[in-house]
Parts: sequence; structure tokens; C-alpha cells
Amino acid sequence: MLRLHTRSIGSGALRRGAGFLSCVSVVALVACGGAPSVSQELQQAFAHAKTGDELRLGELAPFAWERLFVFGPYTRRASAEAVLGFEWPEIDRYGIDVSDAFFLMVFVGGTEVVHAEKHPRCAPDFAEQGIARPLDPDDVLVYRELGRCPIVRVQPHRMGPARAGSGSQ
Repeated sequence: MLRLHTRSIGSGALRRGAGFLSCVSVVALVACGGAPSVSQELQQAFAHAKTGDELRLGELAPFAWERLFVFGPYTRRASAEAVLGFEWPEIDRYGIDVSDAFFLMVFVGGTEVVHAEKHPRCAPDFAEQGIARPLDPDDVLVYRELGRCPIVRVQPHRMGPARAGSGSQ
């Protein structure tokens, strides 16, 4: 929760002006900053992870979804649509077909995309097996240190004793 501290200003007009600017600042922070993206949540969850740490996919997104598709670099629109099972021309705006810098996470509900966003490579990387099939909220990501580019594998409907980053220090 944001907490604003306002200094007392001599005249009433200046106080009103400062109050207005404070309100504008709060609106700008909420609108521009907003909640962290799913990718940011994933990065934060695994920031201090060790090999074997796990995270249930359903804990990442603050919205309803049924399936997650993770498309790797250079995925073409026709390939993505074949996997999704429906047309999705909006994929073109992400540029996944011409880049190797990111994965594209596509969250689906029914036969429509409810959310899509880029996830940078090595933050962590998705293991190839995780891209091959749609994922659901009960699937679990398992972290693995792998040199400079850690990866996450997918384990269907499995959860170990500890959430990523929640182990003892």
C-alpha cells in the first residue's frame, strides 16, 4: 500500500495544488506500475532458488486461466495457432517469429487468449518439454541450476514440500 507524506504548505492554494499533484502521482504509479507481470512473478519466485525447488503454476497469475502455452523463439503464427486450436492473429504483435530473446506465455480460457506476455530467456528458461504441451494451473515448475542459464522443467500435478525461495536461509 502506498502511503503519501505531505508537508504543510503556507497558503491554502499551495496545499490544494500539492494535494492535486499527490493524487496525480498516485494515479500514475498505479496505472503505470500496476501489479507485477506473470514473468516478473516467476523471476521473483525463483530469484534465490536451488535445484529441485518447485512452484505450482496456478500461484503465478492473478487472473483465471485454463491452459498455458509457452512458445519458444522463432515460433511462427501458423504453428502457434495449430497448437492453440484456434486462430490468434494478435501473436504477430509480439514478434516471437523473429526473435530468440524471449518465450511467449499465452494463457487461454476456453477458446480465447485471456493474457499473453513475453518472458526473457534465462530468467529462467523453459525446458523444451514444457513447451510441447499445454500446461494447467496444477502443473509444477521445477527449478534446475544450469550454468548461467537456469531452467524450469514441468512436472504434471506434483508438489514437493517447499515452495521456491521458501527454504531455510
